Amino acid sequence: MSRNGIILINKVGFALVVWLVAAVGLMLAAVNCGGGPSGNSASITFAAGPLAPPASLGLTQVVSVAAVVGGSSAAQGVNWSVTCTPGTYNGASCGTITPHTASGYPATYTAPGPLNQADAVPAGGTVMVTAASTADPNQSVSATIQITPQPPISIAFNKAPPASMLTGATANVIVYVSNDSTNAGADLSLTCGSPGACGSIVPAHTDGTVSGAAVYTAPLIIPADGAVTITAVSTATETQSAPATVAATITIKQAPLTIALSQTPAPNLPAGAATNLTAIVSFDPDNAGVDWTASCQGTSCGSFSLNHTASGQLTTYTAPSTVPTGNVVTITAASTTTPTTTTTATVTVTPANLSNDLLNGKYAFLLQGVKEGGAWAIAGSLVADGIGNIDSATESLLGDNNTYSVSGTYFIESDGTGTITLNGAPTGLGYWANGQQIFKVSVVNSGLMSMEEFDGYYDPNLHVPYGGTITGILEQQSVAAFRSPPLFAGSSYSFLMSGFGPQNGPAFYGGVLSGSSYAFTMDRSIAGVIDSIAGQVTFNSVSSDDSSGNVNIGPYSLRYYIVDSGHWILIAGAGSTDFPAGQLYLQPSVVAAPAGSFAFTEAGATPLPQGSSPLALGGLFSVDSLENVTGLLDANLNGTVSSTAVSGTTSVASNGRGTLTLTGGVAQQFAVYPTATHGVLMLELDSQMSGVGVALPQTTGTTATASTFSGNYSAAYQTLGEINAASGGVGSWNDFLGVITADGVSNLSGTMALDRFDESSQAFWTQTPDATLTGSFTVGPQGRFTGSFTVPPLATSQQVFYILNSTTVLSLGLDSGPSTGALQLQQF
Repeated sequence: MSRNGIILINKVGFALVVWLVAAVGLMLAAVNCGGGPSGNSASITFAAGPLAPPASLGLTQVVSVAAVVGGSSAAQGVNWSVTCTPGTYNGASCGTITPHTASGYPATYTAPGPLNQADAVPAGGTVMVTAASTADPNQSVSATIQITPQPPISIAFNKAPPASMLTGATANVIVYVSNDSTNAGADLSLTCGSPGACGSIVPAHTDGTVSGAAVYTAPLIIPADGAVTITAVSTATETQSAPATVAATITIKQAPLTIALSQTPAPNLPAGAATNLTAIVSFDPDNAGVDWTASCQGTSCGSFSLNHTASGQLTTYTAPSTVPTGNVVTITAASTTTPTTTTTATVTVTPANLSNDLLNGKYAFLLQGVKEGGAWAIAGSLVADGIGNIDSATESLLGDNNTYSVSGTYFIESDGTGTITLNGAPTGLGYWANGQQIFKVSVVNSGLMSMEEFDGYYDPNLHVPYGGTITGILEQQSVAAFRSPPLFAGSSYSFLMSGFGPQNGPAFYGGVLSGSSYAFTMDRSIAGVIDSIAGQVTFNSVSSDDSSGNVNIGPYSLRYYIVDSGHWILIAGAGSTDFPAGQLYLQPSVVAAPAGSFAFTEAGATPLPQGSSPLALGGLFSVDSLENVTGLLDANLNGTVSSTAVSGTTSVASNGRGTLTLTGGVAQQFAVYPTATHGVLMLELDSQMSGVGVALPQTTGTTATASTFSGNYSAAYQTLGEINAASGGVGSWNDFLGVITADGVSNLSGTMALDRFDESSQAFWTQTPDATLTGSFTVGPQGRFTGSFTVPPLATSQQVFYILNSTTVLSLGLDSGPSTGALQLQQF
């Protein structure tokens, strides 16, 4: 655009170039050079060129005009008026014009209206625009402008729907609106013989151009009259007595009925074990649902929790208590409407070589990750009887002040992997289908297990997501540690938590508290804003056995579950604008800066306007006696990978809160909180980048060889995805756990329970119960091994393995989706 002019667009799209003062003056000077009035004369003339009055205008059009007063009278400017005999339309006028302008400045004239109203045109079809010298009104100039009606608005299909469609099919529809100077677009609606069941059209309003497509989806059931009419109306004419419309009628025909398993059974089940199933029936005119049967060569082939389900509803299959002849059970889902339309899956039933006694007693758990919409966590405790029953369990949900009582069953296979099934959980949007929860576990020893939720499910008929993709720990509780209040005088504690804030922004927390004074200090990074708060903790709502209760830390009401005297699990209820969950540990009796060699991983995020972008860090560092730090920092910032040598310093204050400052890498500032039994808790506090992690001592890892990494490891991984409401919610996110075998040479193998979730693509959940893992590793210096593994259908993942010792390995993924993992040698 010129610096000397602007473009004015009137309501029907005409463009007039209006030159500003400098250009107007030059133009008019050129006109007057031909010998017009001069001196003190008050002569007046219309401007030439684009500011001259037009010969004609349509109703409601806008135009700019200018006039110039000659001589010294120019300083007082121009008075403008418009006259006519108005049309007969109620409220008709001659239009409007700017009443006064400086000499040479444009006035704006708007022709009468409204649009498409012939009787709004003035008598004779003209108006007169007059410009008079303000100094001498007798000096004036006038121009007659013809006012013409606009052509009527019309609408037509640019891409009409087909004459016939199958139930459930889709088709693009494009309507084109002509002669609409307001560009109001078009509104689309559906009618049929079954009101409310005519299908859908999205969007129901388009811009009325060839690029404004709508998608029509035919109903799943043929309407009463067998047809659907799509009607498009020009939005600008909807209130008129005869609006511009176009319509098309589509004959709806029945599509063939189909059925498919949307949640498949585990391919191998121990005798007496259970697995969840879901089948979707499409194009069922009766919407009658699914009938389930199991067949085998034996007399007992197992049972279903529900022999008949609605389409998309869960049922649970329980394998027979003894292995049938041939080991194989065929599960059949048949359409109730058309029983000959079926889908099948086979399950191999294996001997019940179970180790249920590995889960025996009272355990606390914390699982964190995502569900539909954003971050999510659950915590609680359960009582297992050692023979396959969960006698009781209590759960707390992030952001919910309620506690929920559930119970169920479990089985642990001889390799230490197993399944926990709980019933009685809350149902409905964001909770659990039929109130049933499924968890996978991988045993380290009888006191510690990795745990992940394995029941996420999306009902395509109700458009309701259930469950989540979360992972964490299940740890045996020490009954001897149950007390109220649970703090010990003379002791201090460190805690670390993560969660979500407003707009699903990332939220991370760390701090210390005193068992004597109950004073706390908390560092926070919420959606990129870093601060610190302090105060006193208070306790209430303690359970009857003193194993759990509520602790208030600043603005957060947290439910705690005691694991032992030096370890609690924490999860926030309602009452704040951000919601953390995490763990608390006893600090050493003498708190000092960490010393020696450490390996760490961190899971974190950078904030987005409506969510977060994932990151993961890992590395090795050593701290000398002068609190100087050297090491290597690996980083994965949502697929941007780096590996950098770092150096820095660390220190710890008397209250147990410390700092770690690094230079050379992408992460520089950390708050650190030493613990007596769980290494050093770490909270990254960089601007617009934060996360939580744990640095654990490398007891023998700095000299690790291939043989150090040998044995069967309980393994749990979490791959982080973007959380962004602007792009559809939670992006690709997955968890998997199981047993990884390292051969002490270079090879990795195992079987994983893989849970994949992607809300943004509308893929939602896909569970693979027995995904095969294959991979390899290469020895590196200071216990930093590199390698890769593949867990189909996921792509091969590049990994760094940080060897702490022969029993514990931390892992960092260097792929497009940042991931962290932990491998712990099985001990049973």
